[in-house]
Amino acid sequence: MKPAGVLLLSAALVASVSPARAGGNLEAVVQNGTQISDAAWDPLAVPIPWKINNQGVINNCNNGNPACVGGVSPLTLQRAIDGLAAAFDAWQNVPTSRVAFTYAGTTPQTGIGLDNVHLITWADTNPGSCPTGVVATTPNSHLTADLTVSSANRDLNNDGIIDLDPAVYPTGTFLKAGTIVDADMAWCPSGNDFVDVPLDTLTYTFDIIAVGTHEQGHWHGLAHSSLVSPIATLLPFVDSTADYVIQTRSLSQDDIAATSRYYPEATLAGQFGSITGRLFFPDGTTAADGVSVTAYNTQTGEMTVQVFSVTRFTSTTALPGSFRIDWLPPG
Repeated sequence: MKPAGVLLLSAALVASVSPARAGGNLEAVVQNGTQISDAAWDPLAVPIPWKINNQGVINNCNNGNPACVGGVSPLTLQRAIDGLAAAFDAWQNVPTSRVAFTYAGTTPQTGIGLDNVHLITWADTNPGSCPTGVVATTPNSHLTADLTVSSANRDLNNDGIIDLDPAVYPTGTFLKAGTIVDADMAWCPSGNDFVDVPLDTLTYTFDIIAVGTHEQGHWHGLAHSSLVSPIATLLPFVDSTADYVIQTRSLSQDDIAATSRYYPEATLAGQFGSITGRLFFPDGTTAADGVSVTAYNTQTGEMTVQVFSVTRFTSTTALPGSFRIDWLPPG
């Protein structure tokens, strides 16, 4: 049987203080480019295991890191593991989401790619992993077509490595197009240094817990958000100030709604509200699809949750231009 197609999605966090206008959730182009589907892990893959390269945070005193003493970084491998675990916990502790993660140990592997090892590394040498100005990037590999798992198609890219673990996906498991099957996190130490405490600094020194929380959103299928009031953890730009770090470590309602949309704790859905509608161009008949829609809290004026209206290519029965904003807190 011919292996199902696999496509790589990559989202990068850029060093800047300027807000961006982006948003929504990771979407997979599937079915020979004719449809758009959500990119998310199958429930069988949860909790999602993660490993870290055993070198830890390398080259960490090259960009003005104020935490270094005598050219030595205090950010040990164990401190990096603890910081990343705390970042994963920010998502795992959302009561309305069933997403979960598990630490699977260290590995000498340095390179990212489709290999059934969900790797966090500061030592990746793949060309293009770390363009100038990028702090970290999280590539996800997803299926581009529906797949029923068999012994003949577990190696998705024909490189001799089993990508679909039989212990996770038994023979006969149906995986829909868009299913994430591998995720990695490549950090960029050549132009940045890293700490695990908030610092007020003008150097290219970034907090791994704040950045890690952002990247772990991509890890389980979330894309960038444009909400800045309050700042969403999935905002695509980061700075190194303590105030920004503290905000980014804590999930906004937009982040919470996004992870709950993909991995809902259905028993709690009744405690939250939703807004539905459909957008049209001024002619009143042409659907406005793929448009960013934001719910505001009318009492505080704050941005709350952002979604996109359904495009004509989405692989659902929803009408183009329709939108649904879920997981809105009372009030």
